Amino acid sequence: MKKPQNLISIIVNDLLGAHWLLVVVILAVTSTAIAVTWSTQQNRNLNAQLARLLVQQTGYENDWRKLRLEHRALAEHARVEQLARKKLHMVPVVAEKETILQ
Repeated sequence: MKKPQNLISIIVNDLLGAHWLLVVVILAVTSTAIAVTWSTQQNRNLNAQLARLLVQQTGYENDWRKLRLEHRALAEHARVEQLARKKLHMVPVVAEKETILQ
């Protein structure tokens, strides 16, 4: 007489014996679903990081524009001449005081 089998061993024998292809397909579909979920999450994380970096880049560009404007303002000829007169007490050369070397 045959020894009675428990339900779990009957199910495992049936799945691995007659329906092994079904088990392989289920495992493939499950692993693909996990991969798609992981890939979607990575995509969301990268898009969020890109948005943060674009905001940071815009801030840097604004700072650069401000620095360029400040540099232009500080380098203007009239301002340099004014600082030379006030701080260094420089005056334009008068023709009588001009000496030409030959």
